[in-house]
Amino acid sequence: MTISPLAYYSEKLKAAQTALHLQTLRHQSLANARLIVFLVGLLLSLIAAAWSGYASVAMAVVFLSVFAVLVARYRQAVAEANAQQAIVNYYQRGIARLEDRWSELSREPLHNPADSHHPYSADLDLFGSGSLYELLTLGWTPMGRNTLSHWLLHPANRATALERQDAVKELAPQSDQREAVCIRAVGLAELEEDRLRTWVSEKPPAWEAWERWGTDVVVVANAVCLAGWFSGFLPGLVALASVLVMMLWASRLSTKTSAALRGLERQSDRLQTLSTLLHFVEQQSFTSPLLMQLQNDLKSGEKASSAIAELSQLAERLDWPRNAFFIPIALLLLWWTRLAFRVADWRMRHGEHVQRWLDALGQYEALQCFANLAFSRPQYIFPEIIAEGRSLEATQIGHPLLPSDKCRCNDVTLGKEPQLLLISGSNMSGKSTLLRTVGI
Repeated sequence: MTISPLAYYSEKLKAAQTALHLQTLRHQSLANARLIVFLVGLLLSLIAAAWSGYASVAMAVVFLSVFAVLVARYRQAVAEANAQQAIVNYYQRGIARLEDRWSELSREPLHNPADSHHPYSADLDLFGSGSLYELLTLGWTPMGRNTLSHWLLHPANRATALERQDAVKELAPQSDQREAVCIRAVGLAELEEDRLRTWVSEKPPAWEAWERWGTDVVVVANAVCLAGWFSGFLPGLVALASVLVMMLWASRLSTKTSAALRGLERQSDRLQTLSTLLHFVEQQSFTSPLLMQLQNDLKSGEKASSAIAELSQLAERLDWPRNAFFIPIALLLLWWTRLAFRVADWRMRHGEHVQRWLDALGQYEALQCFANLAFSRPQYIFPEIIAEGRSLEATQIGHPLLPSDKCRCNDVTLGKEPQLLLISGSNMSGKSTLLRTVGI
């Protein structure tokens, strides 16, 4: 016997809450262990210093190594706990949808991308509290939110609607896939999509060949002069002159360097998460034409996930000089200038494709939003869309935003010929609700 959506969500939620509790205990234990190791290591190093400085240093190195391992494991445990919390939220929202209280768990600010002149957005409660958008949205990424909003506001032709129906029918029973996406999308809700789109659409600074090899020459020459000075083969003035030349060279290229790197600061983690999500979608096996096309958009040429992973690594390297220990090395290697070369090259290779990748991911999420609704409410049907004419034939049609125990369904038929449907009744009898039901 097929399990009901409510029983499925309840069972999954219970398992997710148990896993979250265990993950929370784990990262709390690691946090305590991290603090204990640091304090014990500091105390023993100070005690050892009374006998031998070497013993103190050795003790500090050992405990700092253990501390570093615990820090890494703690961060991993926190990330796993955050992913598990996302799963708990996902199933809580699923149950809330089934119990007609999905708006109570909304985590987003009220969303309304429509302008005041849109012909039907306000009348049909597409956005805002308790809206159709709130019923549908999964809220994984800004691309998905924007695509879903666009679909609600702009009619699709018959061919497009049928393509989307096929895709939703394929995705609807794949609840495990939605759970996997939910885990991999943790943190992407805050991705600055507009900033990323603007950044890749701008033409990167053009670096001349002489600027690239000149930078290498300056770095190598400076390293040789400094090594010679430390070894006593060169006077200090020569080393000082080489450092000044390097600084002047970096200053000359600073404007283009800043322009190349601007917009990439502190984006490494989100870009890595985006790459992970793209890789997951690329690896799925789809049969519907629309899903296959979206997947092809991500895999044509160099895979989107690989390119975004490379960009994430470049963004991470941009953050390395924030470490005080690395700043001297960065200065001697002209780190920012050399990194700007690689970022500019990346933008030349992949910049024009990023828009397509983001659009494809947004459409995939929007399709999952409808698939999630289809899974949660199996009593809903996929309408047959006729090829010609303007005809509506609905049997037992009800408003999807009304609580199921209060919703009254009706049959509505509007023929192909010009027709007037006269709706009469007393106040509060549901005339406007019927109109909005047909509209939505």
